[in-house]
Amino acid sequence: KDNRCRAFSHGRLSLPPARSRVRNAYRIQKCAICRLSAVFHAVYLDPVKVEQQPKLTPQPVPAEPDPTLTSYSITIRHGDNFAKRLKSLGCGKNVNDSITATNFPLVVDKAKGNETREVVVAHFNRYMSSEEVVDILNKLGYRPGTFEELIAFGADHPEVQRSVALGTVVSLDGERHVSCLSSSSSDRYLDRGWFDNDWNSVYRFLAVRMSA
Repeated sequence: KDNRCRAFSHGRLSLPPARSRVRNAYRIQKCAICRLSAVFHAVYLDPVKVEQQPKLTPQPVPAEPDPTLTSYSITIRHGDNFAKRLKSLGCGKNVNDSITATNFPLVVDKAKGNETREVVVAHFNRYMSSEEVVDILNKLGYRPGTFEELIAFGADHPEVQRSVALGTVVSLDGERHVSCLSSSSSDRYLDRGWFDNDWNSVYRFLAVRMSA
């Protein structure tokens, strides 16, 4: 036997009886559990000590601003045929090959002569889909301009470019297209655009009061 065992055996060191040791261990364990329970109740269950979290109120999404509307007068020359009206734009050969009298027909009615019509150009100054533009214009009491109105607008107001007529939608190569005016530093263009694509912030949209 080692020295520790001899010391125990000679009575110089003694351990409490086994039953006492169990009771003491139980008391220590019980006290530790009580302390943990007290901490849990104080931190998590005591309504006085628990810091109240402020309730989050959902913030409303700000509405997009209405477009800027600029008014113009145009003259629709009902007696002029397709070629003559396109010539009045001053685009020369800068006309998309798809813009033809077949794809974008114009009604010639010499009896009507010339008709003055009030239009507006709507500028949203942000990316917009064609459906969004039409929906907002309708809510404001406008309909999208037609190809005929775009031609008249371009002839009467050559300084205004990047204008789109969403009121005349044609199917070309299985896709929906509309007509639009654009320009470079020196030339003007009559082009077609995809109705189902988004328009960037530089484009403006021709519109007419629904009563017109």
